[in-house]
Amino acid sequence: MNRFDINVLEGKDIQVHITDELAIHVTDRNGQPIWSSSAAHPPTVTDTGQRSFPLHSATRHEVTALNDGGTTGYCIELSGFDGSTAGVAIRFVLDTTTDTLSVQAEQVGDAVRQINHLYRFDKPASQGGYMLLPHGSGYLIDADCPDELPGPRRESGGNYNIIGARWSMPWFAMVHGHHTMMIIIEDWWDCQVEPYHEPGRQSSLEFSWLASLGKLSYPRKQLIRFARDMDHVAMAKAYREHARGQGLVRTLEEKAVDAPAIGKYIHN
Repeated sequence: MNRFDINVLEGKDIQVHITDELAIHVTDRNGQPIWSSSAAHPPTVTDTGQRSFPLHSATRHEVTALNDGGTTGYCIELSGFDGSTAGVAIRFVLDTTTDTLSVQAEQVGDAVRQINHLYRFDKPASQGGYMLLPHGSGYLIDADCPDELPGPRRESGGNYNIIGARWSMPWFAMVHGHHTMMIIIEDWWDCQVEPYHEPGRQSSLEFSWLASLGKLSYPRKQLIRFARDMDHVAMAKAYREHARGQGLVRTLEEKAVDAPAIGKYIHN
C-alpha cells in the first residue's frame, strides 16, 4: 500500500503496484519484476497557463476503490498543484481474467491542457527482445539494433508522432524473454507516441495526451495487456478482436446485409 492507500492489484498471473510517484510496477505472482514505467520521466500535467507539474506533486488527493466483478482498481483525483487550479482524475482498473490494465485520465474542471509521460516504459538492451511500432507495414526494433531511433534526421516541431499521422494503428508493444506488454490506445485522436532506441542502452515508448481545442477536453484511455509468449502475430490477432468488439471490423458478408450489391460481387 502506498501514500494513496492503494493496495496491490492482483491479476491472473501478475501483480500491479502503483507507487507514491504514481509509477507502475508489474511483477509476477512471486514478486519478480517484469515491467516498470520510467522513474526519470514521471507523468506530468500541464495547465492552461502552460505550467507543468509532476502528478505526484499534488497536495490534495481523493481515492475511490473500484470493483466490478472481473475488474478491480482505483480512481485518484489529484489537485493542489502549486497554486494551479488544474485537477486530474486517473483511473487504474485491472481486468483480472486477461491481465489488462486500463489507465484513463480526465480533467477535473477545465484548467488542464495536456498530460505527458502517461506512461513511458524503458526496456534495457540487456533484456533482449524487441519493440513493435505500427509505422507503414510495421517495424520490429530488435534490442541489438545498431541504429538510433530517432536518427540524425529526427523530426522536430509539430505533432509528427500522433496516431493517425505517423502511426497507422493505435497499438504498440514491447517484448523481453517470455514477457509481452501490448498497449492499445482507445482514445487515440490526440495521442502522441514517442519511440526511442539507444543502441546498447535501451528502447523506450512514451505516451502523451495532447490538447483538443486547448484543453484535455475528453477522457483519454489506454489498455495495457501483460502476457507471456505473445508474439507479433498473436498481438495483431488480439488487436483485431479488440477492434471487432468496437465495431471497427466488418466482414464482406456483414457489409452485404446493408449493401446487397456486395453479395453479387462475392457471388461473381
